[in-house]
Amino acid sequence: MTTFPQGMTVKLYNNLQNDGINAVYTLVWLLLLFTLPLPAFCLLPGRARR
Repeated sequence: MTTFPQGMTVKLYNNLQNDGINAVYTLVWLLLLFTLPLPAFCLLPGRARR
């Protein structure tokens, strides 16, 4: 079996399809932890300039 590099979203999808929902909880929380604050950090400097 050949393995290919995977981004986090592809890894989540593959694990969900192969192993079920219990296998992806950790990856989902890591994804949310790192991606949800990003829009806030992008918007904060713009609000400070007004």
